[in-house]
Amino acid sequence: MDLQFLLDRYKWELDRREKISAAVNFPVTILILVFSLLGALLPKLQLVAPQVVLPVVGLFFLAGGCGVVSLWHFIRSYQGSKYSYLPLLADLETTQEEWRAFYQEAHADGADEDFFAHEFRRHIIDAADRNTGSNDRRQAFLERGNIALVWMFVATALCAAGTYLSVIFKG
Repeated sequence: MDLQFLLDRYKWELDRREKISAAVNFPVTILILVFSLLGALLPKLQLVAPQVVLPVVGLFFLAGGCGVVSLWHFIRSYQGSKYSYLPLLADLETTQEEWRAFYQEAHADGADEDFFAHEFRRHIIDAADRNTGSNDRRQAFLERGNIALVWMFVATALCAAGTYLSVIFKG
C-alpha cells in the first residue's frame, strides 16, 4: 500500500471522529425537547375515558423508557473512545537518527531507511485500525440512540393524541 494512502486513511478516521462528535448535538437537543414535552404533558393527562387510560399511561412510560435508552446510547458514544495518534515529528526524527547510527555501526547501508519506513507504515496502520474500531463503535451507539429517540417521539405523539382524544370523546 502507498504511504500517502495510509496517511489519508489515518486523517480520514480522525476527521470522522469529529463528525461523530458533532452528530450527537442535534439528537441530544431533540431528546431534551421531547423530555420537556413529556414533562409538560404529565400534568395535562386528563384520562376521562376509561378505555384509553392503560394505553396512554403505557405510551407515556414507553416514551420515557425510550428516552432513557436513547440518552444511555448517546452517553456511550462518548465513553471509552480510545484513539491512537502518530508520534511527534521530533520523536520520529530522533528515532530515525538512532536507527541510522545503529546501521552505520553495523555497516548496513540503506537498511535504516527501509526499516524506518516500514516502522512508520506499521504505526500508521495500527493507529488507523484502532481509530476505525473506535469510530465504528461510536457510530453504532449513535445510531441506536437515534432509533430509540424516534421511538420516543412516536410514543410521545401517540400519548398526546390519546390524551386529546380521551378529552374529546369523554366516556
